[in-house]
Amino acid sequence: MKVKLENVRIGFPRLFTAEQYNGKGAFNYSAKFFIVPGSKSDVAIREAINTVAQEKWPKRYEAMLEEFRPDKKAYPFIDGKRVEFDGAEGHWILTAKRKQDNGRPTVVDERAQNLDEHEGRPYAGCYVNAHVEFWAQDGDAKGIRCTLRGVQFAGHGEAFGGSRPASEDEFDVLAQESEEALV
Repeated sequence: MKVKLENVRIGFPRLFTAEQYNGKGAFNYSAKFFIVPGSKSDVAIREAINTVAQEKWPKRYEAMLEEFRPDKKAYPFIDGKRVEFDGAEGHWILTAKRKQDNGRPTVVDERAQNLDEHEGRPYAGCYVNAHVEFWAQDGDAKGIRCTLRGVQFAGHGEAFGGSRPASEDEFDVLAQESEEALV
């Protein structure tokens, strides 16, 4: 089930280069999204999780969700109280991943123009709109999964774990020196 997250903060963005978790397993693109409890995004996430669970396990979806919730590997939406990183307090944290084999997620600016990794956006702590998709997995690795589809930079925010790169307007224009003065 597809969900659009609006004006949420992003953390740990791995949007341009797929990485392994602790050097093991499959390569994935990923991000964490910081969700305000009771917000439109919070409601949409909870509804999507319930819907995909109900579709996969119609008679026992509530029991399945109870089983998954305490396990970060089986449930992508956790209370920020359970983690210790910048910005988590007072939020719920949604983890979304995309397998490298499925291609890089779409990453665009405010005008929906493609961004590349050299532009410094999105960065951890900025505001984004994101497209994710929830699905329920059965078998040996049962759980609720969240696939990262795309991210749109929506605005600057206080960077997590450090400052964001300087923007062009923070620099002064330097007087042009003649080539003779440089030699």
